[in-house]
Amino acid sequence: MKSKKASEDLSNEKATQMPSIEFRMQTARLLVELSEFKKSVKILDMIIKEEDERVETWYLLGFCLFKLNLFANAQECIKNV
Repeated sequence: MKSKKASEDLSNEKATQMPSIEFRMQTARLLVELSEFKKSVKILDMIIKEEDERVETWYLLGFCLFKLNLFANAQECIKNV
């Protein structure tokens, strides 16, 4: 069984390996331009879990969900904008 310290070190290591939010936002924007909406949704969902007050993230997520014909989910995102 892992110790608490080992678990904390592992989670800190994962956090430092994660690209910045700005890098991930730029990646999501580029994926939208390429009509890769499912891939963009995955990235945007991760960003929202970390920081849910970014208006552009909610807007892009709503747009992607709309393009994927997930209208009810898209509407919820737009309400958060």
